[in-house]
Amino acid sequence: MDLQEAAEVTFEPERVEDPELMVGIPSLNEEETIANVVEQVAGGLEKYYPERRAVIVNVDNASTDNTRSEFLNAESLHCSKVYISTEEGKKGKGRNFHNLFEYVSLEEPEAVVVVDADLTSIRPEWMIKFFNPILEAGCDFVTPYYKRHPYDGTITNNLCYPITYAVNKYNVRQPIGGDFAFAGEMGKYWLQENWYECTMQYGIDIFQTTTSIYKGGKIGITHLGKKAHKPSAPNLLPMFQEVCESLFNLLDDDRHIWAKFSGEIREPDRYFPPVGNDAEFPDLTVDTEAIALRIEDTYDDYGDYLSLFLEPALAKKVITMIEKQNYELHSDIWVEILLAAMKSYLENRDKKIIQGLLPVYFLRQISFIRKTRDLPPARCEEMFHEQAEKLRQLVEKSNFPN
Repeated sequence: MDLQEAAEVTFEPERVEDPELMVGIPSLNEEETIANVVEQVAGGLEKYYPERRAVIVNVDNASTDNTRSEFLNAESLHCSKVYISTEEGKKGKGRNFHNLFEYVSLEEPEAVVVVDADLTSIRPEWMIKFFNPILEAGCDFVTPYYKRHPYDGTITNNLCYPITYAVNKYNVRQPIGGDFAFAGEMGKYWLQENWYECTMQYGIDIFQTTTSIYKGGKIGITHLGKKAHKPSAPNLLPMFQEVCESLFNLLDDDRHIWAKFSGEIREPDRYFPPVGNDAEFPDLTVDTEAIALRIEDTYDDYGDYLSLFLEPALAKKVITMIEKQNYELHSDIWVEILLAAMKSYLENRDKKIIQGLLPVYFLRQISFIRKTRDLPPARCEEMFHEQAEKLRQLVEKSNFPN
């Protein structure tokens, strides 16, 4: 078995021949939660697909805790398990996915679901919610839709969603949700695409969504209710840079594809609409002082790079906001900055542009919180769509990428 990034492949109890369904669980030091994820996945496969040959695959980053043993010892009912690990020191969520795609290409299952190893909200019904659109509706790629607090998912809300909507002309609300489903043949397709180091890291999710759109595949959205997992705030700095670089690289590499998209926004088919408590928004505590400190720190480190992609008047406006701690960067200005960054990156492909975006991203984050503190979550959700629409109009008006 040839897995490019794999140092270990372990079957428990034995290898399943020709699996029809596969569930991948990427991980790094998730000993506390991975067993529950396995049990919920196995319960869903047993309940909804008892006649199907299924395998659960843990694609790991050589975890130094007990992730491996917790996974292999977890109750998986009729499902076999496969543990695949990268070499020690080779980190990155994308490396886990690369191993998964290689295993998918080897085994050729009909459909694959990927769920995060740190989930605490996963339920057995997630399996039918993900597999059904692939198996019954013929989707190639299925993204999740969670009820999220308006201040959660800030990279999704302010970067990935508006660009996916405005440039790629697809209303995929949560293109980096972390949990996905895809037709088995997509594994080979993704392996043939360009992989950068950012793709091997946090840039993998937006890579999957964007390349699926460019392939012309059938995209679906499945509603999962609330998502509870480890907070991503500690990783926002590298996450933003890697996700942004991955997205911008795709825009550059495949401009011959997206530049031909018309102004019409395509709507994915939606499955399993929310009911009852699933329609409620979860609570979230946000530390605005910590965000303010990140603005200061990233501005100190990368503020000089603003001039690389912003016109002098706009750069001065942003710099004044930051230096006077006047956090009033609203959507009209943010989408103008996003467009300027994309244009500059397509001309120069300079990572300093992405680093220069960092203090502005945190400035946008805290500005939104201050403006919407007393608004209901449903209104905030409308504002995210309005922001994406503003970027679309700006893209059309500027004849981007020309």
